[in-house]
Amino acid sequence: YRTIKGFAVLVEKEWCSMGHKFSLRYAHGGSSDKQEAAPVLAQWADGIWQMTRQFPTAFEYNEALLLELIEMAYVCKFGSFLFNCESERRRAGVHKRTVSFWSHVLTNLDKYTNGHYVKYPGLIFPETNVRRLWLWEALFFRDCTSLPPPQDRCPALGHVKEAGECKSRVAELEAQVRELKQRNAELVKRCGEEGGGADRPS
Repeated sequence: YRTIKGFAVLVEKEWCSMGHKFSLRYAHGGSSDKQEAAPVLAQWADGIWQMTRQFPTAFEYNEALLLELIEMAYVCKFGSFLFNCESERRRAGVHKRTVSFWSHVLTNLDKYTNGHYVKYPGLIFPETNVRRLWLWEALFFRDCTSLPPPQDRCPALGHVKEAGECKSRVAELEAQVRELKQRNAELVKRCGEEGGGADRPS
């Protein structure tokens, strides 16, 4: 589920197919039932975002996909998040009359792909200590125009950048070592030929 397609399957299975009440939770159609309204999807996405901070190379998708998912659950632009259950969507013909959110995502992969992603099949174990939690400024401060744009202060991303620079430097040094070995082999061969020539009788 850490790939983009896996994430799509997860959302469709656990939220759409299992009957998350999008219409009631996000007040679609002017619903005024405040007891039913709740930003559950945003809270879940925040949990995933926290894990992307702790494991910045483990997820194929980036913050933009999570933010887009939350926004589209509210604005009703795609049929994926309409009504309160799958049966209501079928009765309304949503699949025939609207576009899927995931069709939009899969045609704009560059926008939603994590450039630091490294395929890792193993398990990840996130830290749950409050000291390891970050405020998701891009979500919770998105409407605060008086504040400066959110800055990415994730230490892990800094380490990833440093690791990339070190990897590039190592590659350069390995190339120099190969070149020096080749030059050394040529010199040894040349010295051997010159030495052999000096021993031959004139």
